[in-house]
Amino acid sequence: MSGFLDWLTKYQPVAIWLEGIALVAIFGLDWWNARTGHKETLEQLRLSRLQAGSLESSVRSVVNAERAWIMAELFWNPHKTVPGIILGSSSQGTGEPVLSTTVGIQLQCRNEGRTPGWIYEIRGHMEIVSSKTGLVTEPPKNLDGIGGFVGPIGSDGDRQGYVEFSCPGHLNRAQYLSLYVVIRYHDIFGEKHETRLSYGIDSENNIYRQDALTERNKNL
Repeated sequence: MSGFLDWLTKYQPVAIWLEGIALVAIFGLDWWNARTGHKETLEQLRLSRLQAGSLESSVRSVVNAERAWIMAELFWNPHKTVPGIILGSSSQGTGEPVLSTTVGIQLQCRNEGRTPGWIYEIRGHMEIVSSKTGLVTEPPKNLDGIGGFVGPIGSDGDRQGYVEFSCPGHLNRAQYLSLYVVIRYHDIFGEKHETRLSYGIDSENNIYRQDALTERNKNL
């Protein structure tokens, strides 16, 4: 026993040095295990995000495939012999005439989606545009109530109604009318959408879709 104590006393620095190496090794092993575990945790989180993103993408695809898609068009009432353009004039207190142009036209909406859609608002805007200067592509921000209808449209169903636009001024031969309509609706998933359409009417009452104005002709 005394011999063993003598040995410890004699080689105490070596024992302390070995103990230090052992502690360093233990700390190093713990660090490596923690680092490896952290990497595994990060990898699991990454895989979870990928799976969640894939699931969200799949859900979005299903929603887009099953949602309502409202398409629309404007046309003259076929039962009227004269198109509904009315040139008006009124007097202000100063006696100066105030000119206005009013257009009454039919709006038809069709649901080309697989599930019903609910129209909750129809708004529009009309302006007189010079044939030389043309029309800006950005849609107007200030829209007016133009009538129409609200309510559901089933899959493959359609509805039509009368809408009316008005703007200041009188249309002449060097000008045309630009009509802009926004139809707002929601689908069975509770998501809101809107259908935009833009039409032109020339001085001879010809009506046509303004397809070149892409921002005014969209389904969102």
